[in-house]
Amino acid sequence: MLKTKAHVEVVSHRNDTRPAIHVAIMTENTEHSRSTPFLTHTTCPQQLQQPLQQQQHSPFVIHIHAFVNDQSSENEVRTRISRCEHDIHLHFYETKSLDVSMSTTHYSGSSASKKLKFVEFFYGTLEHVILMDTDVLPLFGFDDLFDLWSEFNKFNSSQMLGIAQEQSDFYGTKTAYNSGIMLLSIKKLMEQGNWVQKMREETLSSSPNPNADQDVIIRLLEKNSSWKYELECGWNFQFIGFVSRGFNCQTCIRIAHFNTCNARGRPEFEVYKNMTIAHNQRVCDSRKVLSQQTRKSFATLGNYCLGV
Repeated sequence: MLKTKAHVEVVSHRNDTRPAIHVAIMTENTEHSRSTPFLTHTTCPQQLQQPLQQQQHSPFVIHIHAFVNDQSSENEVRTRISRCEHDIHLHFYETKSLDVSMSTTHYSGSSASKKLKFVEFFYGTLEHVILMDTDVLPLFGFDDLFDLWSEFNKFNSSQMLGIAQEQSDFYGTKTAYNSGIMLLSIKKLMEQGNWVQKMREETLSSSPNPNADQDVIIRLLEKNSSWKYELECGWNFQFIGFVSRGFNCQTCIRIAHFNTCNARGRPEFEVYKNMTIAHNQRVCDSRKVLSQQTRKSFATLGNYCLGV
């Protein structure tokens, strides 16, 4: 079993016995944790900045499991979460025990590959966990996390990994999946799915992994199709699909994912960091997700068919 230093810090404003939602994120350096919209907007969205007495009906408490590799990134996460008027339990872990031996040209380097160890890491501690990249933005804050967590209740006896389709054209006509947001049924993956052995076989194979952990996940799902619970596109709306081929999700968009837009050197990077999204209504047309200012910013980058 994996071993790593861990400690818990509770940013809590009352004691209760509400159900817990567990979210795991990888924030390996200060810059990463500072720029992530997940920490900036999700855990402490504007509509939650209200007196404590108005939050008494929140049905759950959030546990954020943050994997860090230095004190500065840990401090950055702690500072951001401490501003919230909501019960949040922070769990910090060192990433050094999560190394995975696999080659990848992904811009995040080994960071993304380490997520493949989360299932083994949480086994015996958690039954379910939501894995989220840090370049995602739930549009409605805690409501999204609660509703996404509820998707676990829809798994059948053989389903153990919830995931949405890849929306870019990277894989051509092949049906692929995006690992930026996943629902992991930890116990089932370990005990029914034989996760450790199968994951290791895929990471040691000669297959190229330009998208790091995602390529491994796709191959695992191809060989173990019964594992898959397919999330609607609105749970992982990927900007790269939108800007490259006008992908238009037909369900309500709950979580925006910027994936390759956070690669430095791309003009979308600054737009991604500075974008603003209205929190006051649900969005059922992907062309309305972007604020007017952001649509104009993207329009200067080329003909991305963003509409008006």
